[in-house]
Amino acid sequence: MGGLDDGLTYTFKLRDAKFSDGSPVTTEDVAYSLTRIRDSELSLWSDRYKIIGDMQTPDAKTLIVTLTGLSAPFLSTLAMSGASIVSKAAMEAMGQEAFAEKPVGSGAFMVEDWRRGDPVILKKNPEYWDAATVSLDGVEWISIRDDNTRMLAVQPGELDAAIYVPFSRVAELKADVRPRHCWPKLMSARSRSTPLWMQAIRRSSRSPFSFSSNLQVWASR
Repeated sequence: MGGLDDGLTYTFKLRDAKFSDGSPVTTEDVAYSLTRIRDSELSLWSDRYKIIGDMQTPDAKTLIVTLTGLSAPFLSTLAMSGASIVSKAAMEAMGQEAFAEKPVGSGAFMVEDWRRGDPVILKKNPEYWDAATVSLDGVEWISIRDDNTRMLAVQPGELDAAIYVPFSRVAELKADVRPRHCWPKLMSARSRSTPLWMQAIRRSSRSPFSFSSNLQVWASR
């Protein structure tokens, strides 16, 4: 990545990467994704990206972004999950509703199965640019809205990790010597890098699960 001295123009160079359907990630996809999140009436993040004034794609690997004004948080804003890059071709071919249920992305995992109200089943994406470093075969993402029910599942090891841990339970969980992985909040940048909760698992010296199996993560929201 490079930037001009005026602080308004940024040049990004894409690494070689593919979407989960095997098609290449290009700057056309990046510009499409950022335009969509900035301009769509359905976007909940549009205000954060109004600072983007113009985008040029001189080739498939180069994106030049010009801002309408100086923005200190611009780069960190690009690392937010809302700015994940989607396949322009897949979105236009499938339509928004179908794409939402079976998205085509370039992250470490891809959707294997999901129905509204049911767990989201993810599997390792073999097309991920750094797939060799992904130790998990998959992730099962389950929503449990009740804090107590969720924490009761954490303590005996019925699940591998949990987020949105109630602060009233933090001291109790810290005092319990059984290994677990819990985080009060989750922030991730799915198509940019490994999510923070996964990084925390990899850094931990305690592992409550086998990396050869799937990971179960339960969330409340």
